[in-house]
Amino acid sequence: MVNLLLDAGDNLDVVDREAIICLLDSYVIVHSVVKNFDLLASRQFCDEFFSIIIQRDTKNIAEVVKIPRTSLGSIASTLWAALANARYEARESTAEVVKRATDQFMDLIGHESPSSDPIEMSRTMAYLLDVGLISYAGSHASRNDFQDFEVEIPSFCYNKDGSFRFQCSMRTLACLNGFLDAREVWVFEVQSGETSPQQQLGQGGAKEPLSILTTIDALSDIWGPVYAEALHQDSSAEKPYRVRKYNVSKGCIRPLSRQSATSDGYVKCHWYSWSEEQRRRFSTLFSGRSKEPTMSLDDKLLIGTEMTVKSDCTFSLTEYEMNYGNAIYGAGPKPSTWKFDGVAVSLELAAPKFVMLQIKGKAKRVPETTVKEHAWQKWSTNPESANPGILNNYYGVEISNCTGNARRVSLKQIFLMNPIQELLERQIPEWQATSWGMDFKKALQTESEAAVFSFWRQHVAHRALVGRLVSCVLDVLDCTGCNRSGFQAAFLHQDNESIVNIDPRVNDWADLLKDSYLTATYAIVNEVCLEYKLPDHSASICNDERRYSVLQTKIGMEKETELTGRLKVDPHGLPLKRIGPEVAGLPCLLTRESMVGTMVHLATRTYRAKELLNQQSQDRKRHHRVILRASRESFGGMPYPRQRDLTKVDEGPMDIDMQSEAINQEVSEEALSQLEIEAMIMESLMARDVAEDDQKARC
Repeated sequence: MVNLLLDAGDNLDVVDREAIICLLDSYVIVHSVVKNFDLLASRQFCDEFFSIIIQRDTKNIAEVVKIPRTSLGSIASTLWAALANARYEARESTAEVVKRATDQFMDLIGHESPSSDPIEMSRTMAYLLDVGLISYAGSHASRNDFQDFEVEIPSFCYNKDGSFRFQCSMRTLACLNGFLDAREVWVFEVQSGETSPQQQLGQGGAKEPLSILTTIDALSDIWGPVYAEALHQDSSAEKPYRVRKYNVSKGCIRPLSRQSATSDGYVKCHWYSWSEEQRRRFSTLFSGRSKEPTMSLDDKLLIGTEMTVKSDCTFSLTEYEMNYGNAIYGAGPKPSTWKFDGVAVSLELAAPKFVMLQIKGKAKRVPETTVKEHAWQKWSTNPESANPGILNNYYGVEISNCTGNARRVSLKQIFLMNPIQELLERQIPEWQATSWGMDFKKALQTESEAAVFSFWRQHVAHRALVGRLVSCVLDVLDCTGCNRSGFQAAFLHQDNESIVNIDPRVNDWADLLKDSYLTATYAIVNEVCLEYKLPDHSASICNDERRYSVLQTKIGMEKETELTGRLKVDPHGLPLKRIGPEVAGLPCLLTRESMVGTMVHLATRTYRAKELLNQQSQDRKRHHRVILRASRESFGGMPYPRQRDLTKVDEGPMDIDMQSEAINQEVSEEALSQLEIEAMIMESLMARDVAEDDQKARC
C-alpha cells in the first residue's frame, strides 16, 4: 500500500512521503483494533465498547474510560479518508482531516488536544488503542509481558520526549485490590504538551494504591457480574429506584455517605469482602443508624478509601485555641527532672567461697542521646556536615485540629505547613525570594528522596543559612511527642510558639511516638481535617460525636509474613492486636492490646514489627500500611466537644479593625499620660537644681 501511494504521487517531496507512511501506519493499527474488537464481540466477550484505565491528574485516582465501537469505527474511517486524499491534497489539508480523528479520541479519554502535528499524534493514538485493547482482553490484570515475552516488563513508555505521550504500567488498586486477589492492573498515564522534568513520565516517588472511578456498567463489563440491591421509593420521579449496594463475586460495593454525589460528580464507595460486610451489618444493627446511604444506577463511583483531606472544613486553629487554651503553654521551658546516674560496683573476694559487693566512687551513667538531641546538635552547631536525609524521614506527626486524627508525615511535609512557613519567614525574612530559597522549597515539594541531596550538593555556600532554618524548626518541635509529661504537640498560631497537652489515655496510639535513640516524633497541630472512613464508622470525623481517634503509619515485619492477630512494635514493644482480617490494598486496622488480653493470650504467638520511618528504602514485601485506633472514645482526641464558629460569635457588633484601632488608641493615651507625668517630674527636679545653684552663687 505504501508503494502504491508513493508511485501514484510522483510529485510528493520527502516530507510528504514520511507523513503518508506515518498516516498509513496509524490507519493499519486502528483498522486492526476494529477487526479484533469485532472478533471479541462475535465471541460475546464484549458488546458495545471496550475500556482502558487512565490515571487522572487528581492524586491516586484512575478512571475506567469506555471506547465505544461507533467511535472506534469513526476514527478509522476518518484516517482512511485522510489517507485516500493524501496524494491529492497538501499536507495541511490532510492534517486537518486527521485532527478530527485525534480530537475525537482526546475527548473520549478526557484530555485536551496538544498543539502538535496531528499526523504524528495519530500514531501515538493508534498504539494506545492497540495496547489498550490487549489490556482489556485480559481484564486489565493479565501479565502479557510474561505470556508473550517471557520477561517482566512492569512499565513502558511511548514517545517519551514528544508532545503527546503515554506510559503503561502495573499499579495496585486500593480496596479493589482484595477483590482482584492482590493482582496489579495495567494503567495508562497520558500527557500532552511540555512538562517539567519532575512531571515527566516515570518520575516521582513510590506509587500509592489507586482508587477506581467508574460507572457500574463499565465495572461489570471487565470484572462482573454485578447485581444491584435496589430500594424502591414511592415517588413520581422517572427513576424511583435507589441502590443500596452492588453485589459482586467476592463481596459488595457500598456508598460511604448519604449524599447522592460530591461536587466532583461521583459517589465515594468502598468494596467490602463478605466477612467485612457481615461485621459491618452487625455493628450497624446496634448503632441506631436506620437510614442507609444509597446511590443511583447512573452515578459515577469512586471505589477506594484512604485518609483524605476535607478541603471545605471551616474549623480553624483560632477555634482550636479557644477550645483548648487551658492545655496550651509556651514552648521552650521544661520542668526539672531527676535522672538515675547509676553507680560503679566491684566484686572482691573476702574469704574462700565468699564474695563481697563494694560500691566505688560516683561514676555517672552516660545519658542516652536521642535522635532529636543528635539532630538538633548537628544542625545548630555544624550544619555544613549535617545529613539532609533527615528531611526525608517520617519523623513528623500531623494532628488534625478538627478531628484529632493523626498521620505520620515526612519532615519535608512539616516544613511546608503554613505555621512552619511563618516561623521560617520570621527566622530569615524573604528567604524564599533568594535563588537558594526557591531551590530549597522546590526540593521540599518533590517526593523523590534524591531532591534534597541534589540541593545540598548544589548550594554548599548556603548550608549555614539552611541550617538556621532547620535548627529553628527542630528547636520549636523538640519537646513534642509522647514523653514523661504526656502527649504534647506544637501549636503555632498568630506568631505564638506554644505546646498543647493531648490526653494520652484517649489517644493511646501515642505510646508509639516516644522518643529514643531509634525513633523521633515532631508533632504539630495543623489546620487540616483528616478523616478515615472505617467500615464500622467508628473513627473520628468532622463532627462532635464521641468516636475513636486514629493514627496512620507504616510498620515493617521482622519476617516476610502477613500481619497476625497480635504483634509488638519496637523500639518500645507496644502491644497491638488486629481488628478484623487483613484485606490486600487496604491499611490494616489495629488497636492497643490491654494487659488482660495479653495475659489471656500468652500462648498465642506474637510477631515483632517496627515503625517505618524511612518508608522508601525498606523491603516492600514486609511493608504494611496500618491504622492504629484508640481503645477509648473521645471528642476528636479531646475530653469535651469542640464549639465551632466561635470567632464569628465573639467578634460582636464591632469590626475587628475597629477593635484594633480602639485598643491602639487606648494604649497611646496611656503612654501619653505616662510621658506627661515623667515631664512634670523632670521640670520639678530642674527647678530645684536651679534654686540650689542660685543660692551657692549668692554665698
